[in-house]
Formats: sequence, structure tokens, C-alpha cells
Amino acid sequence: MAWGAACGGLSAFVAQVPLAGLPHVTDEVAYTLQSRLFAAGSRTGPAADNASMWLMPFWSNEGPMYSPFPPGWPALLSVGELAGLAAWVNPLLACLLPWIVFRVALSISD
Repeated sequence: MAWGAACGGLSAFVAQVPLAGLPHVTDEVAYTLQSRLFAAGSRTGPAADNASMWLMPFWSNEGPMYSPFPPGWPALLSVGELAGLAAWVNPLLACLLPWIVFRVALSISD
């Protein structure tokens, strides 16, 4: 549990201080936009008035706008969006990761 707290604390620090709680990579931006659509109860966004303003990788802007990635991670991020803690989803999962790895390794070793 101490390793989980250390991982989560370091991840939370990086997410909030250097990254300021904002996505910085193009696929991360697409995940965040899709999670906001999911949080609003929609799978796709409205068509853009000026599609050339939306020229970014990993985002479909012909017709209804959406991310072409699988919906799992954006769906999980949408829970954070609804709670107003989207930047905390990764740090909270980082807290659980050492425990999950330990449990998987324990079940494999038996």
C-alpha cells in the first residue's frame, strides 16, 4: 500500500504541478474531448461549422465529431469529468496499480 501511495502521490504531483491538470499530447486531447462528450450523455459531438479549425490527429470532424479510439478509457475519464476531477483519474489508478500487480502475481505463482 505504501508503494501505491507513493505512485499515486508522484502521479498527482506531475498531473497538477508541471502539467496543470491539462492534456498535452494529441491522443490525450482526443480522449479528454471524447470523455466530455460521454459525460454530457452523447457519443458524438455536433458537426463543426468550420471543420478546418478542427484539424487535429485522432479526431474525426467529417459530420458528427468523435474520437476513433475505443470508448473504454474515455468512459472511465468521463466519471472523473462528472465529478470535476478528470486530472485525478490517472493518479488514483496509479495508487491501485501496485496492489493489482501484486494480486495478479500472487495468483499466478500459486
